[in-house]
Amino acid sequence: MPESDAVWDLYWDVRLQALEDLGKREAILAVSKLIRSLTEMPGQSVRLLELGCGEGQVIGALCDAHASVSAACGVDYSHRAIEKSRSVYPGISFVEGDFTDPDLLHGLGPFEIILFVNALHEVFSATYSPELEEVDVPQAKLRVEQALAGATELLAPGGYLVLFDGLEYSGDLTQWVRIRFRHW
Repeated sequence: MPESDAVWDLYWDVRLQALEDLGKREAILAVSKLIRSLTEMPGQSVRLLELGCGEGQVIGALCDAHASVSAACGVDYSHRAIEKSRSVYPGISFVEGDFTDPDLLHGLGPFEIILFVNALHEVFSATYSPELEEVDVPQAKLRVEQALAGATELLAPGGYLVLFDGLEYSGDLTQWVRIRFRHW
């Protein structure tokens, strides 16, 4: 695969046309640059995990483009999505289940790059309570924390956790979202 940014830009312009409406282009471009920076040394490889992979378009596009991805795994709770992922991307390992469950993630790592692409808002929204007629916010926050904690346990030393997501915030839209990390 070519190494110049101009050729990569052209490659992704052509490759991502089919994914343009899925809101995943920017995440793919950012992770592609990250993979290239991590593999600047000859023989260096990257292990890649996508939590909430859906039908595998993001992890599949990245693996197709980067031979330096030595191992890749996608996790999603949707049986239909995992089956489609397995048929379209047979060289990638796919696990069916809830990635907020630490038992499911146990033994999968380590990975140099872990992706959450449009996945954390699903974790948050999954706590919708019919009794409350809204999302159970304390439970939603706990589940998001569990998802992030589980992911960080799978990171290789010096690895990267890539977050690409959006939430509909019901408060003051000018207020910044604060993310805290427990450890450097």
